[in-house]
Parts: sequence; structure tokens; C-alpha cells
Amino acid sequence: MERAEKDSGSAGGAGSIPRLNILVVEDDDSMAQLLKLHLSNAGYVVTIANDAIAAGYRLFKFAPDLIILDVNLPYINGLEFAATLQADTKIPHIPIVFITSDENFAPEAERLGADFILKPFPKARLLESVARTIAAYPMGTPKPLRKARPGEQRTGSHQNAA
Repeated sequence: MERAEKDSGSAGGAGSIPRLNILVVEDDDSMAQLLKLHLSNAGYVVTIANDAIAAGYRLFKFAPDLIILDVNLPYINGLEFAATLQADTKIPHIPIVFITSDENFAPEAERLGADFILKPFPKARLLESVARTIAAYPMGTPKPLRKARPGEQRTGSHQNAA
């Protein structure tokens, strides 16, 4: 799937820069819309899934560069969804930023090697976390959170996923 592009708007010449795709998985509609607003205004292409099941479908259609994932979701919680993504060798690694109201989530986030944002949060904290996570996972060079199993190769980027 191709990346969305936008005009760089520079006076030096025409060109385009890739816009990164972010999948927001949040069951609270107000929070999901607020996240989409902040991220879209920062130049990201955003789609929303209200639960992990819908997020699974959107993974293949939307090809996100980053997932913002609520921990407390209906049906399948955010941790279970993240574990499923990490365990599936057919899905290249997609970095995740968790969002939660659980003040005791820090050890879990550290264990997963992921950033997290505690609700409620200022817009600056959201954008800082997204930028830091994206910088740690440059496009085309995914870094899996888990080690590859013997004989397993996790190569390429999710940009190339079929």
C-alpha cells in the first residue's frame, strides 16, 4: 500500500514528503476523535478502530506506521491485541503507543518496550510520544519487540505487506 503524500510547500521546488499512517484503537468515541484531531493537525493520516477486532481488519487496508492503542478495550484488551500482533510472523512489526488511565501501567509498558500515555494527557505529550516512537522505528527498518523464533525471518516493512 502506498503512503499518503502531501505537498512540501517549499519554495525550493515541487516535491512531496510521506505522511505517516496512524491507527488509533480507542473505544471512547470522544477520545478517539480528539486523538484524530490532534494527530491530523500535526500532519498524520489517521484512521480509527473502536475495538481490537475492527483494528485487525484495518491493519491490512490502512497499513499503519504506528498504532495508538487503548489498554482497556471491549472483547480483546489492548495488551492481548499487541501480543497477537507480535506473535503473528505474517504481520511485520508495527510500533505501538499505549494509552491508559491505569497509573500502574509503567512496568507493563517497560516490559513490552513501548511508550504509554496516561489519560488525561496534554496534546504536547501525545505528539512527543508519537514523534519519539516513530524516530525509534524509521520507515523501512522495523525493530521487533520480540526476538525472532529459530528459522523465522521478520524482514521488510509493513509497507510491503500484502
